[in-house]
Amino acid sequence: MIYFEILIDFVEVFLITVFISHYFNFNHKNRYIFFNTIILFLISETSRIIQYFGIFLSIALLFWMIISIYLHNKKLTLESIYICMLYSILLIINVIIWGFFQDYVVFSNIRIFDLLFNKILQLFETIILLKLKNKLSLTLDILKWKIVVIFEFILLLLLYFLGYVSLLDKISFPILVLCIILLLILCIMFMYIINLINTENAEKMKLIQEKQQEYFDRQKYHALAKVKDEIYDIEHRLFYVIFQIEKHLKNKNYEQIQNIIDYYKNDVLKHQLVIDTKNHVFDVLYSVKINELIRDGVNINNYIVISKNRYYDDLGFINLINDIINIFRNCKVLEIMITENNGFVLFRIIHIDGFVDLDKAVGLLEENKQELRLLYKYSDFDKKGLRITFDMGMNDDE
Repeated sequence: MIYFEILIDFVEVFLITVFISHYFNFNHKNRYIFFNTIILFLISETSRIIQYFGIFLSIALLFWMIISIYLHNKKLTLESIYICMLYSILLIINVIIWGFFQDYVVFSNIRIFDLLFNKILQLFETIILLKLKNKLSLTLDILKWKIVVIFEFILLLLLYFLGYVSLLDKISFPILVLCIILLLILCIMFMYIINLINTENAEKMKLIQEKQQEYFDRQKYHALAKVKDEIYDIEHRLFYVIFQIEKHLKNKNYEQIQNIIDYYKNDVLKHQLVIDTKNHVFDVLYSVKINELIRDGVNINNYIVISKNRYYDDLGFINLINDIINIFRNCKVLEIMITENNGFVLFRIIHIDGFVDLDKAVGLLEENKQELRLLYKYSDFDKKGLRITFDMGMNDDE
């Protein structure tokens, strides 16, 4: 029987080293397994010689598991400590599970069944942990999250004492007090960990907000670039008007000069449409597009009732609206309506007396359907046009 127990001890430490070498993907797995299996086996057999199988044996095995990882990788991470502790806890849980089921086992030599049952459980747990390797991976900073290591270690002690009590079916007052103290410490540490997570989350949200602000700043930059192009276009037209006036001045054709001035004044008044919804990027780019169509002779009736929301300043949304409007630029009359209702943006454009490339419009909408979460319908009534519904999602007002 003693030789069988020694064999079981060897299997246990062998499974431990196999698990560690494969979980952390060591370069020299066979060398690591060979030397560390011998060391862990010597620790285990030393415990057998002095007839001690308590918590300190589990702690000794745990410490050497962690030290062996450090010696191999020349560094220690939170993940390596956490995984070693998790494996140690599972070994203790196996003993506790057997303690609950041993009364229901009918076997002539229950000790053999006990040892085999624990090692079979350990084998399955080793395989499962290796299968879940990617999900168990941790990237937390060990210095910042060392509290988690302490928490896990205290939990390991508490689990051992509770398992010990459950197996003996009795509890002494010192152990009860010790368990209560450990639970109290765990509660305090848990609140501290929650505070750490909350701080980490606050920093993460701040970083997300900064990135969002950077994104909208870039959008505003593009909007200003378009405004600059518009100003350049106005300057170019103004230069042409001045050139015409200068030519007529030389010929003293004052009546023609007056006609040019009157035409330009009317043109400026006609084209100075400015949309002001407090969504600055949308207002600028949409106004530029509408004024561009008006200059081309399109009669546009606008009806826009929307709130101030970052959604409207998104270049994807603005570009799609402008591209759709651009498809209708050959129409003589356009009616454009943009409204907002219960988290949805309703965009409707109706055209009169003109040609619209419907296939191009549908293709454009299909390309952006998933990204902008939109639905559309082509109206085939007396006044034809498009009706598009955008889902704003979780966009908070500024």
